[in-house]
Amino acid sequence: GSSGGVAPSSRPACVWEMMVAKLLFFNIPGYGHVTPSLPVVEELTRRGHTVVYFITETFRPLVESAGAQYRATPGLDDDYFDRRGLDGSTPVRVAAALVATAQEILPALLEQVRAEQADLALFDATCPWGYVAARSLGIPTVSSLALLPPAPPAAMLNLQMLRFALPVLLHGFREGLEANRRIKALTQQYGVRPLGATELMLAPGDISLCYTSREFVAYASKVPASVRFVGWTIRDGQPAEPLPFSDARPLIYASLGTLNNKDAAIFQSFIEAFTGSDANVLISTGKRFNAESFGALPSNIAVRPWVNQPDVLRQAALFI
Repeated sequence: GSSGGVAPSSRPACVWEMMVAKLLFFNIPGYGHVTPSLPVVEELTRRGHTVVYFITETFRPLVESAGAQYRATPGLDDDYFDRRGLDGSTPVRVAAALVATAQEILPALLEQVRAEQADLALFDATCPWGYVAARSLGIPTVSSLALLPPAPPAAMLNLQMLRFALPVLLHGFREGLEANRRIKALTQQYGVRPLGATELMLAPGDISLCYTSREFVAYASKVPASVRFVGWTIRDGQPAEPLPFSDARPLIYASLGTLNNKDAAIFQSFIEAFTGSDANVLISTGKRFNAESFGALPSNIAVRPWVNQPDVLRQAALFI
């Protein structure tokens, strides 16, 4: 699609290679979406570009340490997902909530955005206010894909995928219809290309950065050329994570991420399975639980709400 009436093919593919530019970055308040974007921000600022990052206050130290200028997204707060009871197990409900939020915050956001006078906009693919704001600016856009790239319809038409996807879609059928209605009205209001049903959580840019490798995507040969597989992005020079163990047994790291971590029974099953084992086990739970939630822990098991995951993964023998 195009924005501002300019065909994507007429734009430079890498505007930041050609000039010193001012770039805007829009994201949702989720570590799994912000974290992979930070090395991109770091590299852009290293090359002399200005990056203005729209996110919530919790993420301010992270984006500023990567070299970006922080801007608060109007009407958005750090507890966005928790207050609405949303997590990754209900993607249709999440999409509906994000679109509704975009309708609410875009008037104030666009006022800020116009004042920035940027040359390029980046947005997380799950951030509809970023997509609409960026497209309505009439400048080149880059989508940040913290999830896998969109699958072609043929990839969904197999028994394994249908058994997974159909219950999810049917469970949120009404929310899905409402989300589609809202995104069509929103994109029409701001004069940008409407997002299809499969793009609500995977909004495309002129190019899209996918933070994995082609080898991990079964349908990679069907992915559009505009999607660039850039691999795992990681920031160098970050502080090492001190491990809370007194010996050097092999390390097992277990985590459910920052959104799908409500089930205490799963964490309890990790503790029970590895009590007395010949490995040290580090479990990160997110902010819903702490070590005290699980009673007395054996010496080879530690629970933390948050760890420096890339550094822990470097030291781990196994990741669950």
